[in-house]
Amino acid sequence: MEKKLSNILFNSMYQIFLVIVPIITAPYLSRVLGATNMGKYSYVEAILTLFSTIGLIGLYDYGTREIAYVRDKSRGDVSRTFFEITIIRFFMLMVTSLLYLLYIKNNEYSYYFLCAIIWLIGNFIDPTWFFNGMEEFKLITIRNFMVKIISICLIFILVKTRDDLYIYLYIIGLCQVASSILLVGRLKKYISIKGVKNLKLKKHILPTIKVFLPQIATLIYTQVDKVMIESLTTNISSVTFYDNAEKIVKIPLAVITSINLVLMPSNANLFVKGKIDEIKKIISSTISLVLMITLPMAFGLASIGFTLIPWYLGSEFVEVGYVIIWLVPIIVALALSGISANQYFIATNQTNYLVKSYMIAALINIIINYFTIPVMGCYGAALGTVIAEYISVGMQYYYMSRTIKVFSTLMKSYRYFLYSSIMCVISVLIGVKMSSSPSTTIIQVIVSVTIYGILLVLSKDNQLKVLFKLLVKEKNKSMEENK
Repeated sequence: MEKKLSNILFNSMYQIFLVIVPIITAPYLSRVLGATNMGKYSYVEAILTLFSTIGLIGLYDYGTREIAYVRDKSRGDVSRTFFEITIIRFFMLMVTSLLYLLYIKNNEYSYYFLCAIIWLIGNFIDPTWFFNGMEEFKLITIRNFMVKIISICLIFILVKTRDDLYIYLYIIGLCQVASSILLVGRLKKYISIKGVKNLKLKKHILPTIKVFLPQIATLIYTQVDKVMIESLTTNISSVTFYDNAEKIVKIPLAVITSINLVLMPSNANLFVKGKIDEIKKIISSTISLVLMITLPMAFGLASIGFTLIPWYLGSEFVEVGYVIIWLVPIIVALALSGISANQYFIATNQTNYLVKSYMIAALINIIINYFTIPVMGCYGAALGTVIAEYISVGMQYYYMSRTIKVFSTLMKSYRYFLYSSIMCVISVLIGVKMSSSPSTTIIQVIVSVTIYGILLVLSKDNQLKVLFKLLVKEKNKSMEENK
């Protein structure tokens, strides 16, 4: 457990850093590039994400899981699995790149799509999936820190006018490729091409497609929203309003992402060893911890939306604050589905349940979008996303409840909802009394965190005690290692 916590802390540091990056760059980019160009960027990003996700056919999560399955075996087994999956990734890169070029040929934004092709290539050659499976999270964290800091510097140095959108796309793409190259040298510690014979590529195709199917369904109601907004409203600014709101809403999920990233390969390794009871304990404990963290985040973000956006992104983006209010419920849904999807269904090779839940949710989302976006614009897309997310997570927890008593754990967490509601009301009152400014947002955040923390301490919350004990253990361990 201590090793897991160490990995979670390393990932949390990086995920928090990822939160800081857009906080630093978003105000600058929104003012330099403007709503229209940021809308073009959001549209290009959505299409590129579609091609990347479809082209990789689930190879990222599948690859991580397969490496976790074989990492305790011989070097030959690890090497063989790595080369089999890597060859498939390179083949899919060629196919995807060809289809991508055909798609952008006559597109209105073909120039920007062409600039972003480096980004597409970087996604395919990235070996992070391998190191996740080996639980080498410290290495990945250090690499990502370096590359992100360089990218921030390049943005401020090179992106200067509204005509520099292409430069911004080049920076993202080149940094993605550079970050992948930095990891290649480390591979020789774990793999060797010598003795690797009889590679069996076919055996991976069907299993990775099973992992891919829930991903493509999820993609439909995360990226297609932006494509549908652009198509059904022909208002490119609405795309950036929705995209910015979605990105801000997903900021609180940074720590949760790191937890799932660490525990997925760990649970996969426990699964092949037959330690199912241990997986159940980890998941039950994680649900309580995640709700303790995400509920106040969701309520807190909803309470500061109106006072945050005007000074943060500028008056041109005021509408983003309203979209945030509509989208914040997905914070809890995404956090819970991250547990069920990554820590349980993918780790234990039960992706058929994910496929069912995601496909149904994706279909409902498209239907809702089709009728609401022409009338409500980006708010219709937000409504469809929220409904889809809760249908998806509801189905997943129904299936998971057959093995793990998840609903009793969810019910016991009602206190976090109550504490978050109290905190939210006070934060909103502060926002009403004060004008939009950085100081207002800072005061709202400090007061909210203090109130929620006091309520947890007064109620002698068990999850808080467990978290504190683990943190103290980790600190003492680090001090001993440094002696």
